Amino acid sequence: MIVLQYFSNYSDKLTKFETRIVSGDNIIEVVHDWCRREL
Repeated sequence: MIVLQYFSNYSDKLTKFETRIVSGDNIIEVVHDWCRREL
């Protein structure tokens, strides 16, 4: 999964988001949550 590979590149800061992706949460929700934190 390309998105998972992208997140794995930043695993040092996105460990929680990777876990949510693997556990089957909505990827869009994860990305939006990450964007809000970054911005």
